[in-house]
Amino acid sequence: IGSYEGTIEEAGVRFGALCDRAAEHGAVVGLEFLPFTNIVTAADALRIVEAADRPNGGVCVDIWHHERGAADLDLIRAIPAELITGIQMSDGTIAPALPDYKDDCLRNRVAPGDGEFRVDEFVSLLVDKGLDLPWSLEVCSDDAWEQPASSHVAHIATRMREALARAAARS
Repeated sequence: IGSYEGTIEEAGVRFGALCDRAAEHGAVVGLEFLPFTNIVTAADALRIVEAADRPNGGVCVDIWHHERGAADLDLIRAIPAELITGIQMSDGTIAPALPDYKDDCLRNRVAPGDGEFRVDEFVSLLVDKGLDLPWSLEVCSDDAWEQPASSHVAHIATRMREALARAAARS
């Protein structure tokens, strides 16, 4: 994640160095864009990843940061499938519930399909790219603490499976 100092090219050099260190351990590195940094959109992250030009470097796409940021599916569509290294899923309200972005992000996520985000369009776009990688459920929520962890996990997993099934039916 950002922020970075200097130019995109300089950020690419530093990201490339990180990828090189990770490659020594067989690891893949995904750069995540966050609207509260200077890597605001998927396009910003893609420019850095392309500048680094490493086989183990790519973009991590998180629907929360996408919807709360640019919310432009064309920016996600523009990322070559081979450069998407991770997908993080949740849902939420379009308008923040809390004034602090990070606080809202860590306290108010809901299961995919339980909020206002364009979950079906986001999932369909990524399924249509033919991605073969894990889908991470990142549902940080104050409500999660009010129920058994097993119930929270079962609900978000079910909602993610439903979103994937809808996307598969469309393809």
